[in-house]
Amino acid sequence: MILVVYRILYGTDFLERSIRSVYGGADKIFVGYSSEPWSRPANFPNIRDIEQSPPDVIEKHFDLLEGKITIFSHQLNTPKGEFNYLYKQAVDFLGIKPDIVVFMEPDMVWGPGVFKSFVEEAKDKSHLFAPQIEMWKTQEYRITRKDNV
Repeated sequence: MILVVYRILYGTDFLERSIRSVYGGADKIFVGYSSEPWSRPANFPNIRDIEQSPPDVIEKHFDLLEGKITIFSHQLNTPKGEFNYLYKQAVDFLGIKPDIVVFMEPDMVWGPGVFKSFVEEAKDKSHLFAPQIEMWKTQEYRITRKDNV
């Protein structure tokens, strides 16, 4: 089983495209989202006042009755152990351990066919890392890697 786990505080601009980019290659997708940052700074804006909530985006674009996507709210006081927490929540919900786990951020979007290739390559490895091209809103704001690519 291939499990994709999302961790979200804010940044739902690319969430639909991100989920679509892994949807065909994942067996289950778990989306853990928070409403406040770990540090809870004074005067931090209510995130839902500035963007759509992860459940709103997902429910608008995906059929949750298919059972492939599970959304749950979580709030921790520190980032330490957060991925372990999300993984445990997913495994407890599923009742079995997955063969492959891919941790995602909501702005990570795989090119067509790339996620499936990544999963194939990961099958005989203990771990694998895939650097991403970072964008903010549009291609205009991307963080270049090298040679302006």
